[in-house]
Amino acid sequence: MLFEYFQTVPEKHQPDTLAELEPLYRAVLHGCLAGEYKKARKDVYWLRILRGAKQYTLDELGAYSQDLIAISAFFPQGWSQPVSIGLTENDQAWLLQAASFCLMSLGRLAEAVVPRNACLVLHTKLKDFTESANDAGSLTDLLLPLGKLYEAETAAQLAINYALRSKDSCEQMINYSKLATVLHRLGQFQNAQQTFAQAEQLQQKRQPNYPYLYSAAGAWYCTLLVDTARQPNDLDDILARAEYGLKISQHETWLKDMALDHLTLARTYQTQAQTDSARAAFADAILAIQKSGMNMYMPEFYLARASFHLSQNELVKAKDDIDTANQTITRCSMKLYAVDAALLLGRYYLAMNDKATAQSYYDQAAMLIAETGYHLRNKDLTELKRAL
Repeated sequence: MLFEYFQTVPEKHQPDTLAELEPLYRAVLHGCLAGEYKKARKDVYWLRILRGAKQYTLDELGAYSQDLIAISAFFPQGWSQPVSIGLTENDQAWLLQAASFCLMSLGRLAEAVVPRNACLVLHTKLKDFTESANDAGSLTDLLLPLGKLYEAETAAQLAINYALRSKDSCEQMINYSKLATVLHRLGQFQNAQQTFAQAEQLQQKRQPNYPYLYSAAGAWYCTLLVDTARQPNDLDDILARAEYGLKISQHETWLKDMALDHLTLARTYQTQAQTDSARAAFADAILAIQKSGMNMYMPEFYLARASFHLSQNELVKAKDDIDTANQTITRCSMKLYAVDAALLLGRYYLAMNDKATAQSYYDQAAMLIAETGYHLRNKDLTELKRAL
């Protein structure tokens, strides 16, 4: 039986490289074809490929494509419903989460919404409010880059409600942070600041030895702090937060979080006019996000560096980064980042003395801001209009 055969091919029970793991991925597919769904999910995919809660292939190898191909074998009718043969409802919910996460990481955001919504329905039915909070929070992550900011705000509020019902302080902290970053994008600075403060208070209560938000939540907070910084000391505090977060993410080998922390450093150095340090930090950030394989986050990195290049009058480099970001933005329908790209292209064409083209990108950005509610960029839009 091919299912049994491919399990015996690797020399190690838990192989280290993608080449060594390839027979196990094939075993999952053949297990599903043979109707051995329970064994394929738990014994091969969960225990040997993911290494259980360690999530080895995702967190350390960034093997989202390979894992998604394996997971797809459990979804012969599409992403809204996995097979039920031999699987409990909890097993099915886990598969829906895994599918959504891999789709999201590959930038297939609209597709990822489908299994995540189905998972939320199932977890709510099971009265697992911790997982329901996680599902609603993940919907927030998906809806935000799609430019559905008001839907993202609703999802974040729902996530908080479930987290409060579950009494899970970690989920509460995470989802207050997600609501805060949505409010920031909506241009509601004071509400965002207050909500991040709530999240950080929960963090301090949960882990007294970790006084600041870290991981993605810490990076999101730092983005708000950079946007609202007024004194030089404010920027020094942000650098300290970023270095604190980076130390944790490096220790835990969290690739995406390392990238976000490097990006915080880069943006802060840019604001401080420390050009060389900013340039190096942007390079580190982009290298880290590329290594993570998480396509959905890449536009933010390239667009941030494009803004830096424009500030240095490095027009060719700026255009290259905008074009790279736009490949993912267009493919993944990321209307949030389409606003940023349009504003940057407006600045680029102004620098090229092409006001007509710059005006067209101003019009595009204005239309998208009105459609999405991305009012954080109102100031940039006004500045571009004045320059025109």
